[in-house]
Amino acid sequence: MLLTLVIALLAGSVTSQSFDYCTLSAQNTLCKYKASKPPRCPTSFGTACMKTIPMSVTAADRTLIVNAHNNMRRQVAKGSEKRGSPGPQQSAANMREISWDNELALMAQTHAQQCVFTHDADRSVARFKVGQNIAIQFSTVEMKKSNWTSMIQSWYDEVKIVSSSYVSSFPSNPTGVIGHYTQMLWAKTFKIGCGIVSYYDTKFQPSYAYKLLYVCNYGEAGNYLGAAVYKSGAAASACPTPTKPKDGLCA
Repeated sequence: MLLTLVIALLAGSVTSQSFDYCTLSAQNTLCKYKASKPPRCPTSFGTACMKTIPMSVTAADRTLIVNAHNNMRRQVAKGSEKRGSPGPQQSAANMREISWDNELALMAQTHAQQCVFTHDADRSVARFKVGQNIAIQFSTVEMKKSNWTSMIQSWYDEVKIVSSSYVSSFPSNPTGVIGHYTQMLWAKTFKIGCGIVSYYDTKFQPSYAYKLLYVCNYGEAGNYLGAAVYKSGAAASACPTPTKPKDGLCA
């Protein structure tokens, strides 16, 4: 089986699980595609989904996704990430621990099930602005098994071209793609929810028509131009209220 990986990112816009998302905008994902109430997943699929293979983000996946993000955040927070251009990466004084969020997951799953490799226009929730990482795999055969570890690692590995100076101010014109990494490491981000879909679509690549689309939503959103990715300093030495230090992160 031949696989090709493509990745992309965007930070999105912004309010709750009992919320009428159409009051935000007609473009909000949970307004456009009327979904069942959280935490159930919507059953509707987009027109690009010529054939779908049953898949979901399992309980094991959720644990893997959360642990992978926290392990990578902790590695940076403790000053253990030596890569960069230049490196090493600065340690983080205020990086929060991440936990799973069903509302963000429902939004991500709803977007994934449109089977379009692009970012949604409005993924707002009532509590905060929401960022997003997406990734896609192409194959010549059906894909029935996810590889969250590889996808998350591919986002994080952008660190190799991240200058340690970017920590204090997210740049408007970085050298290369770094937004997946910085969203993963954004200090104020403390929630994540992801979705996935496996489908058949010959619209763009007939020879690689089987696709596996991954979507992760992050709250609060990161990647604001000129804003600090995180505060440099000893790990968890400046945890925001009401969080407390927990093995290098603020929990």
